[in-house]
Amino acid sequence: MTHLLRTAAALLMVTCSGPLPASGQTSSSSSGTPLFAADVEVERTVVDSTGTVLERLPKLRYRLSQRERSGDVLTEIQFQSTTPFPGRGPLQDPTAGYRVVMSERHGMQVLDPQGRPVSGPATLPPPGPAPTAPATAGTTRSGSSRAEPVAPQAAAANSARPGPEHAPAIGRGSGQPAPELALPRAAAERRRALQARYGSPAGRQQDRERFVRAEGELTEELVVDASTALPLEVNTRHQGRLVYRSSLSYGTLADGRYYRRVQRDESPTDPSNPDSTRHVITTSLTPVAGGGR
Repeated sequence: MTHLLRTAAALLMVTCSGPLPASGQTSSSSSGTPLFAADVEVERTVVDSTGTVLERLPKLRYRLSQRERSGDVLTEIQFQSTTPFPGRGPLQDPTAGYRVVMSERHGMQVLDPQGRPVSGPATLPPPGPAPTAPATAGTTRSGSSRAEPVAPQAAAANSARPGPEHAPAIGRGSGQPAPELALPRAAAERRRALQARYGSPAGRQQDRERFVRAEGELTEELVVDASTALPLEVNTRHQGRLVYRSSLSYGTLADGRYYRRVQRDESPTDPSNPDSTRHVITTSLTPVAGGGR
């Protein structure tokens, strides 16, 4: 989910960075069967080695929803009005009302506040090479195993202009598998995906299991809840030095499915310095009534 949502945020920021013509056609993803909906708040800070907050960056707020329509899964982000720089003048949020719609079949599309598709760049420039580590392990909606990649430097990049290595074309081309915003209660498929990527657990302490995977100079450590197989903590080390950490907590929907309630991502501004300041991104989800089955 993280990778795809950062793709959407980056796509919208590039689209809103200058005047762009919009077509006259109105697009809507409001029809179909609702699968999940939540209000999302993203808090971004810079902290020192003791955890003291040195800087607070503008928050992001948006409505995240997912619907199934005619065999296609549509994931939508609708940005809400947020003062870009609180206390620094009556600035207006340029992204308020814009929507990014992600389709498994058709890729991504940006819509203006009136629902009209917006013309813009087909792809985003890569932010530079970065090692990756899985934030979650599970299944796509089709049932195939996958582990979702997250760049260790992603939190730092997200403080300015978040972006994936290659963004999909706007409104054309094949899409990606929809992110699993609500996770099934059964843990068997998640555990199979974990073992396919990591092998057997490296250890267990009380109700937590630890998985480890080394690839080149990177070591991935994933701590999961032993009963639900949900990831609780992700640590990525480069040559033994911690370069990315993520902690996750979950809530339960009325139908028993899980959703990612809070995710806290940390990455050092200078990975070579153990006392470096860190970028911290905390993403909180509050489910919306009637937003899912």
